[in-house]
Amino acid sequence: MLYENRFNSALYGLNEKLKNKFLNLDEQLKEEAEEIRIRADKPCFITYNGKNYKCDFSVTEKEMQDIFSALCNHSVYSHSDEIKMGYINTHFGHRVGICGTAVTENGEIKGFTKITSVNIRIAKEVVGAAEDFFKNYKGEGALIFGPPASGKTTVLRDIARSIEKRVVIVDTRGEIAFGNIGDNTDVYFGVSKAKGIRMAVKTLFPEIIIFDEIGTKEEIKAVADGINCGVSVITTAHAGNLEQLYKREVFRPLFKSGAIKQIFMCKDKKVFKVKDL
Repeated sequence: MLYENRFNSALYGLNEKLKNKFLNLDEQLKEEAEEIRIRADKPCFITYNGKNYKCDFSVTEKEMQDIFSALCNHSVYSHSDEIKMGYINTHFGHRVGICGTAVTENGEIKGFTKITSVNIRIAKEVVGAAEDFFKNYKGEGALIFGPPASGKTTVLRDIARSIEKRVVIVDTRGEIAFGNIGDNTDVYFGVSKAKGIRMAVKTLFPEIIIFDEIGTKEEIKAVADGINCGVSVITTAHAGNLEQLYKREVFRPLFKSGAIKQIFMCKDKKVFKVKDL
């Protein structure tokens, strides 16, 4: 996806006045943009290459509520499951984090009122992002870890496009499967990762299952069940380094199961092999 189309498509929920202000920004800034942060009655910001650019314009509280509604396609109810987890899936794979006053019931978040800010995380399609991954990949289960915004999802997308196997993507949050994801790829949208893995193994007979951000016991059990059926996974996890990854107890059964044979690290949009298991 060309950067101008990628950046422009991330603005679709904004009013014309605000959209034009973003479109009139420096071309290099738009090309390198990673996130667009909009806060009520405060300057807008753009995150690019890990830096923050402060814009000279802002939105009112009323405009913020209108933006939130537009990002939901004027149907907040249809996005209720996502909103409970603090985000909205939008067109073209962009994900919008939301902040505001939480509505809770028995300790669980049911929604938000009075939205105070949104963070539009701009999805990227980078052909060749997985090139270094494939230099070391041995064809079995792999885990790619890294901090937020290090490029893990971008790499997953390019793996699906490039790998010469039957692939199923379990895209729970609608972030991976946009653009060119390969001709031999099937996608589950909006299905929990654990359920999607089990459905894929039983009905689609993939060679590789790809999904983002493994992190629960149920997901790890589903992965272990899948490897016993001859299906490999390629997934990601949040961690700044290998030590942090190993300290997370939830991953210990994953490594013991044999489902993961290689560990890679994603940093600054590049992939490095860390360890063979």
